[in-house]
Amino acid sequence: MRSSLAPLAPMAREIQPDQAWEAAEAAWHQHGIVMLNLAEVEARRGWSAARQARNLAEQCFGKRKVTTK
Repeated sequence: MRSSLAPLAPMAREIQPDQAWEAAEAAWHQHGIVMLNLAEVEARRGWSAARQARNLAEQCFGKRKVTTK
């Protein structure tokens, strides 16, 4: 039995970090949208770049409201 949703199955998989970075890069170039994972920025560009990204995000949106489990 085949589902009509079968063609959509590949889009439902967890995105890998490299794919996420590439998707964010494409969103920037195509639409001017900025999406950054600070851990990924630090791994690829260093702690200074990650700190700059965090500072800008905090200026725009305020400090993160992180809850502990």
